[in-house]
Amino acid sequence: MDKDHWTTDPVAVLATLFFVGALLSGIVSSIEERFGVSLSDGGIQSGYAWKELTDNTPFGTPVRSIDALSVLDAPGDGAEIGRQPRGAEGEIIDGPIVLGGERWWNIDFAAGPDGWVAGSQLREVNPRSLLTDSTPIGALVSTSFGSVSVYDRAGGGSLSGTQTQGAKGRIIDGPRSIDGERWWQVDFDEGPDGWVLESDLERQPRAAMLAMGIGDSVRTLLEAPLYSDPLGTIGGFVRDDIIGRIIGGPEDIDGDRWWQIEFSDGRIGWLPETVLQRAEIGGFFSFLSSVKFWFTVISVLLSGILLAGIGVVAYRLYQVRSEELMEIWSAHPSQTESEQINNPRWEHVLELVVADNPQSWRGAVIEADIMLDEMLGKMGYVGNSVSDKLKQVARGDFYTLDKAWEAHKIRNQIAHQGSDYILTKREANRVIQLFREVFEEFHYI
Repeated sequence: MDKDHWTTDPVAVLATLFFVGALLSGIVSSIEERFGVSLSDGGIQSGYAWKELTDNTPFGTPVRSIDALSVLDAPGDGAEIGRQPRGAEGEIIDGPIVLGGERWWNIDFAAGPDGWVAGSQLREVNPRSLLTDSTPIGALVSTSFGSVSVYDRAGGGSLSGTQTQGAKGRIIDGPRSIDGERWWQVDFDEGPDGWVLESDLERQPRAAMLAMGIGDSVRTLLEAPLYSDPLGTIGGFVRDDIIGRIIGGPEDIDGDRWWQIEFSDGRIGWLPETVLQRAEIGGFFSFLSSVKFWFTVISVLLSGILLAGIGVVAYRLYQVRSEELMEIWSAHPSQTESEQINNPRWEHVLELVVADNPQSWRGAVIEADIMLDEMLGKMGYVGNSVSDKLKQVARGDFYTLDKAWEAHKIRNQIAHQGSDYILTKREANRVIQLFREVFEEFHYI
C-alpha cells in the first residue's frame, strides 16, 4: 500500500505554496498601509558598528576616543602633550607605527592637543553616526561607551543617574553649547532621562521612510519646534499627538526628510519626519481607494480559497486511503465478516484482563500486542517487530498511531522487566482500551 502522506502530493504542496505566498504578501501590504512604513526601503536596521583600527585604516578616517587618554609627542614613550576626554573626535593624519604590540596613530583632534595616541583607545567612526547641527528633534540615538552620566540640565547640573552602553532613546531638545561642549536632551527607552554630552551619544540608523505624501494626515510623536523652513527660523512649537495634513515636501537635509504641515488651528510649518507618524483618522475612503487595500483584499480572498482547496485535497486523500484499506480487508481470505465483528483472540484478551491474577493482566497486554503485529502485517507494513512496522506508518493514515505506540511501549516494559514491572489492574484496563481504539479504527474487532 502507498504510504505517502498528503504533504507529498504535488497538488497539495503547490496549493500550500500559493497560500503561504499570498498570505505573506497580504500581511506585508497591510503592515505598510497600517503603520505607514515601507518595508521595501530597508526596514528596521541595527546600530552602526564601531570598528577597531587596522593596518589598512587610511589617513583621513574619522575616529573617536573610547576613554580619557594621553596625547604624546611621539609614539610609544613620547612626552605627554596633554589629554583628551572620552568621546573626543579627530582624524588620522599619520600611522600606524607598531611598538610593543600596540599601534600608534597621529590624530588631529577637533579640539585640544593633537599628537600620537594608542590605537586601542580609538575607534573608527561612521560619519552617519555623528550628531550635527542638522540632527532633528526626534532622532534616535544610543549611548556610546561605558557608563554615561545623565544630568537635569545642559552643562552638567545635578546628576539624574547613569545609562549603560548602548542605551537607546530619542532626542527631544538640543543642542546646547556650553564651555565648548554640546549637550542633547534625550528621552531614553528605560532609566533616567535628561541632558547628555554629545560625545557620549551616537546617531542610530535612520528608520525606514514613512509611506506618505501630499494630502496625508499625520500625527506628532512629541512636542517639537515648528520651523518656517527646514532647519530655518523657529516659528513656535507643536504639542505631541496633534493632527495635521501634509501640504509640502519632502525636503532632504543630510539624510533626514522634512515635511510642510498644516495643522487644524491654521498654523503651517516644517517638521522632520522623525517626529511624525501616519494618522489613522479621516482616511478611510482614501484607504479604500488605495491599490494596497485592494491588493490586501484580493490576497486574503485568494488565501481563503486556496486554504479551502487544501482542505478538499486532504479530505479526498483520506477517502482514498480509507478505500484502499477496505479493499485490503475485503480481499484477505482468512478474515470473514463474522471474525471482524467477533474476534476470538480479542475475546480471550478480555477474559484475561478481567481476571484477578496479575499474570493474566500481563498476558492480556502481550496477546493484544501480538494482534497489533498481525494487523499491521495484513495492512502491508513489513518489519521484524511491531516497532519496525509502526515507524513506517504515516500519521494521516493511522489516526490512533500515538495510542498504538503507547500500548506497545507498555508491552515492552512488561516483556523486558518481567515481574519487576508493577502492572495494576487499572493500568491493564487502560492499556487494553488503547489497543481497542486502535483495532476499532480498522474494524479489526
